[in-house]
Amino acid sequence: RGHAKDDPEAREKFLSIMQAQAERMQRLVADLMSLSRIELHEHVPPAGSVDLAVLAEDVIESSRPVFEQSSAIVDFQNLDDAPIMVPGDRDELFQAVQNLIDNAIKYGGEPAMIKVKAGRGAAPSMSQDGEVAHRSGDTAAQLAGRLGLDVDRLAFIQIRDFGPGVERSDLPRLTERFYRVNIERSKKSGGTGLGLAIVKHIINRHKGGLQVESRLAGGTAFTCYFP
Repeated sequence: RGHAKDDPEAREKFLSIMQAQAERMQRLVADLMSLSRIELHEHVPPAGSVDLAVLAEDVIESSRPVFEQSSAIVDFQNLDDAPIMVPGDRDELFQAVQNLIDNAIKYGGEPAMIKVKAGRGAAPSMSQDGEVAHRSGDTAAQLAGRLGLDVDRLAFIQIRDFGPGVERSDLPRLTERFYRVNIERSKKSGGTGLGLAIVKHIINRHKGGLQVESRLAGGTAFTCYFP
C-alpha cells in the first residue's frame, strides 16, 4: 500500500508473495483442523470396512493430475490378487495413503519413481535386495505380538520411493509435528510439516503400526500395517 501500489511490476511481485503466503496458511490451518478431528476420535474404533487394494487404486487415480505435472511414475501391485479387507474409516485411510504418496512425490527424486504395494502378512523389506536399510517403527511381528495375532492376520499398504533417502538419526522423528528433514525443500513444495503426523494418528486409530525403512541414495519405504 506504499510506493509499490503505483508500480505495476512491484505491485505484481508483492501480490504474488501475498497469495503464496495466504495459500500456505490455508494448507496449515486445514492440516491442523484435520489433525484435531483425528485426535478427537482416535480412541473410537472405526465402524466401516475398507479394501486396501481398491483404496490404493482410488488414491492413485485421484492423484493423476499431480503425477502428470511432476512427471512422477507410479506402479501399483496387489500382491494378494484378491480383496484385502480391513476394519476402517475410508476417508481417513484415503487421507493417510494420499499423504504418503504426496510425500513420495516431493522427496522421491526428479522425477519420482513410486511403488505402491498392498498385501497380507509381512511387507517386502528394503533389506531383501542384500543392502542394509535402516528401520524405525513397528515390524509386522511386533504389531502382531502386541495385538495377539498371527502375522498372516495383518494387512499392509506400502509406499516406496527411490529418492535420496533419510539419515538414520532422522527416521524416528519423521512423524513429529512440524519436523522436516529438508526444510527448504518442504517449503518449496508447500509442505506444512504435519502430513506424517496425520498418518501416524490415523494408523493409531486403526490399531495399526507404521514402519519406515530408508537407505541413503536408495530411497524410503513407508509401510502401514492393519489388523
